[in-house]
Amino acid sequence: MIRELILEHAFARRTVTSLENLKTSYINSISESLNDIIDCFSTLVELYPEHIEKEDKHFFYPSMTYFTEKEQQEMLQKFLEFNQNFTDNHYKQTMETIEKKGEGNNMFNAERISTGKPITNSTQ
Repeated sequence: MIRELILEHAFARRTVTSLENLKTSYINSISESLNDIIDCFSTLVELYPEHIEKEDKHFFYPSMTYFTEKEQQEMLQKFLEFNQNFTDNHYKQTMETIEKKGEGNNMFNAERISTGKPITNSTQ
């Protein structure tokens, strides 16, 4: 189990690194990078739900029995802080940068990505 999770983390890190590099290419007007950006996001969307379930249900929660209640609460608080700062801010900034590029492609709307809500004419 742990080996599989480690491999998935390494794969996700490589994909995110590719996404960051592609963002730079896109900003520098290398328009063919847009399809690669979409591919990276598709890869992450495909990977994360199963990976997160695996971490939560088959690794994280079972391992919590080894810690005291206080240790559990401290770990959960640190995780929430990290997750909020890293995930939300990092990807929202990336999407806002792509939006500023302007090509009128609202599939990359940062609000849509962060909330999961579809874009309507009133939010474009």
